[in-house]
Amino acid sequence: MDRKSQAAFEYLLLLGGVLMIVLLVVTIIRGNVFPSAENTIYGGQEALNNLTNTSNMTGFN
Repeated sequence: MDRKSQAAFEYLLLLGGVLMIVLLVVTIIRGNVFPSAENTIYGGQEALNNLTNTSNMTGFN
């Protein structure tokens, strides 16, 4: 009887681990953990614009 309960407990732990991994993957795919690529692209473009604007200032020739 003790072996059956241990096997059932291990099976439940395995199912719980698989469920946690699936939830983590779904969360990452939906974009709730990492910012979207659109925000990253626009942020990079803004930084590039700031760099080019400062190089056009007078007095740096």
